[in-house]
Amino acid sequence: MGILRDNPIIWREAVPKRLRRASPLARLFLGAAAVLVPFLAAAAWSVRAREYAYVLAYVLAFTWAGAAVVLALSQNSRSIVQERIQGTWDMLVLSRLRPAEIVLGKLLAALLPLWTVGFIILPTCLLLVLVSDPPQPLWYVICAYGIGTLGALSFGGLALYCSMRAGSVGGAQVLAFSLSWLVLVLSNAVAIPLVFWPDLHPDLWALVLLRAATLLLPGLVLTVLAVWRFGALDAAHRGSKEREMRRRQLSAEGGPG
Repeated sequence: MGILRDNPIIWREAVPKRLRRASPLARLFLGAAAVLVPFLAAAAWSVRAREYAYVLAYVLAFTWAGAAVVLALSQNSRSIVQERIQGTWDMLVLSRLRPAEIVLGKLLAALLPLWTVGFIILPTCLLLVLVSDPPQPLWYVICAYGIGTLGALSFGGLALYCSMRAGSVGGAQVLAFSLSWLVLVLSNAVAIPLVFWPDLHPDLWALVLLRAATLLLPGLVLTVLAVWRFGALDAAHRGSKEREMRRRQLSAEGGPG
């Protein structure tokens, strides 16, 4: 729990300064207000349009899920490489934080605000589905929250690994979005034959689990790899940077490039 609860990276990057300085009571009041305002607005609207209430719930849930995955990719892909550009990465590496605390702190610092937005609108989505007429299933909301939570975690870990390997923000984002697209293509390549192969007749839940595994495992594996090979990845980046500086120095002096 210490890796997450007392992690200064999470507190500094995921929690706004005013919220960090606020009292626990003030935080509780702000959280309750953030949940109640859209909930009460949705309750008042659903009284007049119950037949369309579930549509709004599904739109809210899946919009949040898609935004969470895309923003997780974008923010985590620039997380570490931007620290290097700003010159603060060395201070972070030389601190008392362990590699796991740095990697998970960076990952969750981007994800926690996104998940908080999902938590805020969750009661509203549940209300809109439950009061819809005729009654509608909660399955689609559950599916959207699975995508927004686990998908953002996996693709955020993939992007963070790319940020450790790349030397520029643009390069890290291109690499992260390219790998995520490749993961989606491979996931479809695995699942689609199971649907159209007449002799297999795949069970729906087996297909869902297979798709989930192919989508989630690459990002989770790369997150573990970023922790396990933290020193080697950082040393490789420093070595390439030093070689580039040496090449520029020789080029300026008129020596061999």
